[in-house]
Amino acid sequence: MKRILQFLTLFSVVWTLLFSLKVANGQTWEETNGPFGGPVNCFGENNSYLFAGTSGGVFAKGIFRSADHGATWSNANTGLSSASNGKDIVAFTSSGGKMIVSTAQGIYYSVNNGDTWSVSSYGGQYYPTNFLTVDTILYCVGSSGLYVSLDYGMTWTPQNDSFEGIVAPALPEIRSIVLNDTIMYVGTYHKGIFRSFDKGLTWTTVNGGLGTALQLNSRSFNHLGISGTDIFVGTSGQGVFRLINNGTTWTQEVVGLPTGFARSPSSMLVKNDSVYISSNAGIYATVSSGTISWNLINTNPSGLVFTKLFASGSDIFAITTKGVYKSGDNTANWVPSHDEMRGLITTKIYSAGGTDLFATTLWGVGDGYFYRSSDFGNTWVMGNKIGSPYLFNNFLLCYLISQN
Repeated sequence: MKRILQFLTLFSVVWTLLFSLKVANGQTWEETNGPFGGPVNCFGENNSYLFAGTSGGVFAKGIFRSADHGATWSNANTGLSSASNGKDIVAFTSSGGKMIVSTAQGIYYSVNNGDTWSVSSYGGQYYPTNFLTVDTILYCVGSSGLYVSLDYGMTWTPQNDSFEGIVAPALPEIRSIVLNDTIMYVGTYHKGIFRSFDKGLTWTTVNGGLGTALQLNSRSFNHLGISGTDIFVGTSGQGVFRLINNGTTWTQEVVGLPTGFARSPSSMLVKNDSVYISSNAGIYATVSSGTISWNLINTNPSGLVFTKLFASGSDIFAITTKGVYKSGDNTANWVPSHDEMRGLITTKIYSAGGTDLFATTLWGVGDGYFYRSSDFGNTWVMGNKIGSPYLFNNFLLCYLISQN
């Protein structure tokens, strides 16, 4: 019978023999200046404030807020649920001067830019994953279908009775929602794409070109974007499709997109005259009109894995496996933007003698990286992922997993 044995050679063997390390102890405690970062799931914006919501279930840290365009962040969780997953944040929007947030414990709203939060009356079984505001009407969508609020997020009413081909008690599992002039579009899981000409009262399918009925039943339309009168949609495995001028037939636009991860985008962003998609294969961009041809962006620094893109002013913010980053030149160059974001779960901290410290973060929450400080915690540098080699003083150290 096979057993999985984990050998922490990095700390318990190699460091003990080579450096005679010991765990730092102290009679009094003072917070270090980091390491900062954490598993962010979504962004939002209201007035001059940026919001970032963390994921991770019971390990989530809730909402971070920035008043200086991402330079520094602080927690803004007062009023959120105290349940174990109450700080797992799913989506943001702003409407009628309020900030609205979807959490694993329901929808909350704030009238003071996140100083305090109040719970709404949302009664769906599943939390919403996207919002949309049309005039004074606020919509939220997810696996519980479509809900509507007429009071800027305080109360919600289901509106799922008029989706073509879906009969109660079945619900449309909606993954994305956008507005193109006066026409609303939603992308669903296994049902294709619907649109409404009457602010969501009735919905008809617009699936021409997206595949056969059998193919639609295995595809998810996760990310919708608008450019002029054209609609783009990112799918699971089929790349991107475009609907020109609110027509009836979609065209697959995959020139330049290699097969594999690049055809399952994790997010889509339309900014100015360009469309960007992020995936495990990197960021790809194309002009938003005329002939569509995707180009891989050579991002600096390299090695970042982008999971979500968000535009704020002239900048683009990104969620990556190494924390929040910001680009001022349309995704080419990136700088960290998670200072003071206390979202990492630090599992161990060790002294390497003098002012050198090493810390590890929980695998799966902050992605399990090594961090090193040479000034006793004032600044930190991210090393490799746990499981990868890490070079220190000419020694190559690693975390080994052995199977017997």
